[in-house]
Amino acid sequence: MTIWEADERSITVPALPWTSFAEAESGNEYPALLSHLPLEGFGAMPKFFKFVFGIRPQLAESEGLIGYSLDAHVSAKEFWTLSVWQDRGSLERQPGDRELIHKQRKGQRRF
Repeated sequence: MTIWEADERSITVPALPWTSFAEAESGNEYPALLSHLPLEGFGAMPKFFKFVFGIRPQLAESEGLIGYSLDAHVSAKEFWTLSVWQDRGSLERQPGDRELIHKQRKGQRRF
């Protein structure tokens, strides 16, 4: 969990803990995708969380996904995702974070 300190108040913001869909074998290497998702302002959080919770069912159906997590740093308006995949092909077939990052870079999706 991430704690946000503001005005002498503490607000607990739960991160999405590591969610596993397959077992990683010891000694193997797996491709991973780490995403940094900064928000433009606090008002963007409802839209962002709607997007995140819309992606979760898609991830659950993704072939080759070993697992994923989300870390929230609310006071900084920053979020990180991590996903690990069976192989590069599995990672490349899934839009998820990659599509979001691409759209953010092109200015097509703003939170």
